[in-house]
Amino acid sequence: MTNIGSGYHIFGTGSNSITIKNHNFVSGQKIIYTSSLPSGGLANNQIYYIVVVDSDTIKLSNSYFNSKTLNPIVLSSVTNTSATLAISL
Repeated sequence: MTNIGSGYHIFGTGSNSITIKNHNFVSGQKIIYTSSLPSGGLANNQIYYIVVVDSDTIKLSNSYFNSKTLNPIVLSSVTNTSATLAISL
């Protein structure tokens, strides 16, 4: 695992997205989401799959298939800035 840091803004209302400047992720990439206070719809230490929106924005899907069909899971929390994403290599 490679920890990419913490403090990412997770928005649940409307955009259901995570903002990480110049993230370099690709759709379908597997990550592990960790947070002491997980955003609604997400679970601590759970595997999710990236859905790339643009170079600074991603969404999360609960399966590889859904990530490739651009069908992300829905984040229901307004904001959580204590999240950490770890990339599974």
